[in-house]
Amino acid sequence: MYKAYELDFTNADLNAFSSSSQSYTHVVNQIDHNQKSINKRIENLFESENDLVDYYSKDSKILDADEIIKDWFPTIKADIFISHSHADEKLAIRFASWLFENFGLTAFIDSSVWGYSSDLLKKIDQKYCYKEQTKTYDYDKRNVTTSHVHMMLSTALNNMIDSTECLFFLNTPNSISLSNEITNEQKFTYSPWLYSELTTASIVEKKNPRLESNPQMSTEDVRSIIKHYSSQENLQIKYSLNLSELTYLRKADLKKWALDAVECTKGSNTLDILYKNTIFTNL
Repeated sequence: MYKAYELDFTNADLNAFSSSSQSYTHVVNQIDHNQKSINKRIENLFESENDLVDYYSKDSKILDADEIIKDWFPTIKADIFISHSHADEKLAIRFASWLFENFGLTAFIDSSVWGYSSDLLKKIDQKYCYKEQTKTYDYDKRNVTTSHVHMMLSTALNNMIDSTECLFFLNTPNSISLSNEITNEQKFTYSPWLYSELTTASIVEKKNPRLESNPQMSTEDVRSIIKHYSSQENLQIKYSLNLSELTYLRKADLKKWALDAVECTKGSNTLDILYKNTIFTNL
C-alpha cells in the first residue's frame, strides 16, 4: 500500500457520487458473480459427505490454513481497498462504481468478494467442537477454532491492504463514534475488523505496487490477532483509532481529482493525480 485516505461520508452523499447505470451495473454484476460463487462454495461445503477433507494436508487430517485462505479469502487483483462498516455496503458499492467510471479503477469490497467466515467457522465447529451427548459445543475448543478462522481472515485482509495501492476509509456514523472527554475528542470504533484494517494501514510499509515486484505480505507479518466473541449479553468493545496516517479528503477533493483526470487514460496511473493534488494535505 502506498497511500491511505479518510473520506467523511454519510448516506446522504450517495447522490454526490452518482455514476452511469453501465458502470454501476458493471460493479453490481461483479459482486453478483462473486456472491454466487461464494454461495456455491458454501453449499458444497455444507452438503459434502467428505466434510472438510478437501482442506486436509497431504496424508493427514490436519487442516491446511493456506488452502482454506486460498478458497475462502483469495487475494484479488484490485487498485483500491475500501474500508467500511458492513452497514455502509451500499455506499461502498456506489463509491466503487464512481471510481470505476471516472478512473477505471477496481475497488476491493471484502463483503462482496469473500466467503463468510461465520459459515466456515460453523462447519469447523460442527466437526471439532460439537458434543453429541449434550447437544452443546465445547467452550475451550470453540475459542481455539474462532481464533484460527479470525486469524485467517485478518491475515487475508492484511495481504489485500498491502497489495492494493490505496486504501479509502469511509468515515460514517456507522463506522466511527466520538468520545468527548472535556477537551480531547477521541475517535473510536466498535468493529474489531475496522480497527485491524486501519491499524494495518498505519503501520504497513508504504510502497507503490506498480513499482514493486512482490507486494505480498507474509503471514508472519501480521501484527495482531483480533478475537471477538459473541455472548448472550450484548458485548461491545471499543477501540481507539489513530487516523493521523490517513490523508483527509473532502468531497471537493474527489471532484477535483475526477475533473483533472478527464483527459488522462483510465487506470492506476490516475492515482498519481490524486497524490499530486494532496501532497501538502495534513502538513
